[in-house]
Amino acid sequence: MGQRAGGNNTSANLQDPYFGDKIKKKSANTLRVGFQNIGGFSLNNNSYKDELIREGINTFDFDIMGLAEMNTNWRMMDEQSRLP
Repeated sequence: MGQRAGGNNTSANLQDPYFGDKIKKKSANTLRVGFQNIGGFSLNNNSYKDELIREGINTFDFDIMGLAEMNTNWRMMDEQSRLP
């Protein structure tokens, strides 16, 4: 397997801590869209996973973030338990 276009993941390079392209600093006049399958939120407010998601969105300066498989019925959650 060869290197993916612009990426850094090859079959011989499996020790890298990431898959695909590294996220670089966002340029001016750029809209950054992200997507992540998070495999479900926890039922506890401010869980470690929730904090990692918030931190990632802020660190990489996403303008729009799509999340799949949240496994959460938002209508059934208390207002204070929802992800802000």
